[in-house]
Amino acid sequence: MDNAGNCNTTASELKKLILTFGGSAACTWCFPHIINLIAKIIISFFFKQYKKKKPHVKV
Repeated sequence: MDNAGNCNTTASELKKLILTFGGSAACTWCFPHIINLIAKIIISFFFKQYKKKKPHVKV
């Protein structure tokens, strides 16, 4: 389950409170989130973090 219902309710309420707000027509529900996920994946290829090996301690 996602929070699209919450977003719809928020858009409806904002339209009532702010006359210049376009309601659901002014919303871009998932697009920014998808772009963010894609950007993180692309960036991760350039900045891979390798796990450091634990130093061996001789006793």
